Amino acid sequence: MSLTTQELRLFLEELCCDLCRFRHMQDEHLPPEALRIEREYALATGGPYADVHVSPLPGCAGPTPYFIEIKFGVADDELLGRLRLKYGRSLPGHPPANRLIVVLDLQNRSDAPGLLRAIREAVVPSLSVEFWDESRLLAEVKSLFGVHAPAIDEAHLLDMRDAIQ
Repeated sequence: MSLTTQELRLFLEELCCDLCRFRHMQDEHLPPEALRIEREYALATGGPYADVHVSPLPGCAGPTPYFIEIKFGVADDELLGRLRLKYGRSLPGHPPANRLIVVLDLQNRSDAPGLLRAIREAVVPSLSVEFWDESRLLAEVKSLFGVHAPAIDEAHLLDMRDAIQ
């Protein structure tokens, strides 16, 4: 059985939620219940939606809210259009967010540096943009869970999931 791109993105979304939760627990000594990690977070009434929104629960110390977008396997033009729609202007009515993490595959992109520059230009300047590619994700998984995987692929997903659980 082979993973579809959509199944891979869903796995990566789950993985990023776990990585963020454990990273905040380790680095900031936060209890797991101090964080709210929401998938399909409405940025406006009726959409668009952030893939993931991370924030402290009301009354709890924690990180300034931030967003995560999983864009593995999304074509450059579509990726830029989605990010521009979601983050190209300020988000009234939301607690201030200070960063956007974009999870994407960079190896097979013809102009990765140009794409990263275009993403930064598409997003409001108030959001700091971080890029998590496969090597960054694998380094985080190894650091937090002790799992060394050479690639994010079907052969290594079970090991990662088992280590997290």
